[in-house]
Amino acid sequence: MAKAMESTELPYIISFMIRDDGRLIDGTTINDAILHMDNATIKKPICYMVNCVHPVILKKSLSYSFNKTKLVKERFHGIQANTSPLSPEELDNSTDLKFSDSVSLADDMMDLYKYFVPKILQFLNNISSFQNKTSSGFILHPRRPLYNNRARGIINLLFLTILITPFTVCQLMVYYT
Repeated sequence: MAKAMESTELPYIISFMIRDDGRLIDGTTINDAILHMDNATIKKPICYMVNCVHPVILKKSLSYSFNKTKLVKERFHGIQANTSPLSPEELDNSTDLKFSDSVSLADDMMDLYKYFVPKILQFLNNISSFQNKTSSGFILHPRRPLYNNRARGIINLLFLTILITPFTVCQLMVYYT
């Protein structure tokens, strides 16, 4: 993917799916995956992130010494969060939506600041199942303001997702430096 994107004039981001052992699905550490991609390309990705994973899994993954590296701190910037902490195998062929409540998920997203400074925070699925919604259709964290001094005074995306239909979600994503 990185080699294909490198041949275009477009900036790009590489996103990995990880397990709670701090490794990608194929067993590669986050650090090693970033190192390999950066070394294999001239036009490097803007940054790296993870997708389809709950923030508690990312926190655990980033806490391993093999991912607590300067490279990960400099190049890893985001999460497209799954609202369920279950593994891919547990979610496969599920007949009902699996999700954590919105307050817990928001707390877990904010806790990521202990491990890295997120620049991209996004939800992936099951948002419409949350009970903690305002009448405008936004999901809001009741105890966290949008203005967050840990983000160096930048208004960052904190769990604002516009509900279009019960299963179609327009996701607001912010990237800042």
